[in-house]
Amino acid sequence: TCVKKGSYVQEIYCKVCDEILKEETVPVSANGHDMVTVPAKDPSCIIGWTEHRQCIVCGVKDGYIEINPAYDHIEYDHMVKINEVEPTCTTDGGYDLVLYCKGVKDGCTVIFDSEHVVIPAYGHTMVSVEAKDPTCTSYGNNAYEYCATCSESNKKVIDKLPHEYVSATCTTSKYCSVCNNTFGEPLGHKAATSYTVVDLVKPTCTTEGRYKLAYYCTECDEIAEYETELDPNTGKYVPKVYIVEPVLHRWNDIEAKDPTCTEIGWNAHKQCAKCSERVDYVEYAALDHVPVLIPAVPETCTETGLTEGYSCDRCKVVYQPQQVIEATGHSFDPVTGYCVAGDARYSVGLAYVAVDGGYAVAGIGSCTDIQVIIPESIDGVAVVAIADDAFHNNNTVVSVVLSESVKYIGDRAFYRCESLKSIDLGGVETIDFQSFSFCTNLETVIAGASLKTVGFEGFFGCYDLAVVNYRGTAAEWAAISFGRYNDNITDLTPNYI
Repeated sequence: TCVKKGSYVQEIYCKVCDEILKEETVPVSANGHDMVTVPAKDPSCIIGWTEHRQCIVCGVKDGYIEINPAYDHIEYDHMVKINEVEPTCTTDGGYDLVLYCKGVKDGCTVIFDSEHVVIPAYGHTMVSVEAKDPTCTSYGNNAYEYCATCSESNKKVIDKLPHEYVSATCTTSKYCSVCNNTFGEPLGHKAATSYTVVDLVKPTCTTEGRYKLAYYCTECDEIAEYETELDPNTGKYVPKVYIVEPVLHRWNDIEAKDPTCTEIGWNAHKQCAKCSERVDYVEYAALDHVPVLIPAVPETCTETGLTEGYSCDRCKVVYQPQQVIEATGHSFDPVTGYCVAGDARYSVGLAYVAVDGGYAVAGIGSCTDIQVIIPESIDGVAVVAIADDAFHNNNTVVSVVLSESVKYIGDRAFYRCESLKSIDLGGVETIDFQSFSFCTNLETVIAGASLKTVGFEGFFGCYDLAVVNYRGTAAEWAAISFGRYNDNITDLTPNYI
């Protein structure tokens, strides 16, 4: 040490057998102090001292005089946070708040007060991950959650699937049909012992033919190798090409043909039956048509028209057919109800109500017609239905014609219209509950192929009904769904018009 002597034992060994031959204790002198100067420190709430010297090894002091504290301990003006530990997802954190003496900066360790503050664990912030099926090249996993903070998870890794191997062929390596990775080399071709003619080009009357000889693979039916010859230009072996001499022409006499309006003509000449080559051939151009006008037919409100067309006076072929012009449709005067282009009209004064898709006829309104004609539209808005009870118990209307735009007839719309003798359903698709029940004088119904459904008792009590004119086929009539108690109409055989 600084002031005491030390020692060690010295041993001498035999070089041959390692036996200790001699032991002796060797003394070691004391190290002596390693003194440094310690500056004086004024007393505060703790002791002070004079300037002195102190050994940095053993701490012995020389010239040290202790000075008593100059004043009592004083509380610091705030508590200090120490021993801070961050919380985790699963464990609490916290810190200590300590109220030190103001002399702490001078080394005072007095604590007036302290408390421990707990910071609760955060809890996991879980993120969901969808399940992933494994493949033959990548692992899969279950549907799991992991914590975005600490990465804790319930993930389970699913092993890769085995490859689905497809055996190697002559030209392709063994591979997996799922991931398409290849394994090893192709097997290579196994050539047959006999050759086959390939790449055949037949000779013509004027050109050579050619072919090659090839040996096919006995495993895959692809060409394994060709019969070869040495190419003098490249010094390499290439597939040998066999040449076939041209064949001779075989001439036929071709009779002359006069041209027509649409086809060429020609003179008498010779033509080869093999290659179609001609000798002494002269071609005559097709003649022009001799036009005859086919007059246009103007369209009307209800009838289609036709454009002008042309036929040929020579060949009698219609070379410019007439095109159909669609009927213009009626353009009704909203006051009189008459079409401005003819005598057609619709009934004026009927009551209407707005429904989905347009208007529905709600009743007779101020209309005095006994032959009621329902228009396709009012003020540009389509008339699509006859409302429930619209003509219920009306005893003045004798006939009703519905436009193609009307698709639906509501419950009891014409119930007990005892003067009604005929109804043209136009484009109606659905007739609802008791729409024509007890129209006891109804004799004629005209229906279109658009009709799909007749509801319960739709024509119940129509005892005079005798004629059904149907704009469709027997199969379409048979496909209509009739509700119960419609015998007055279903017992009749329609006239298909």
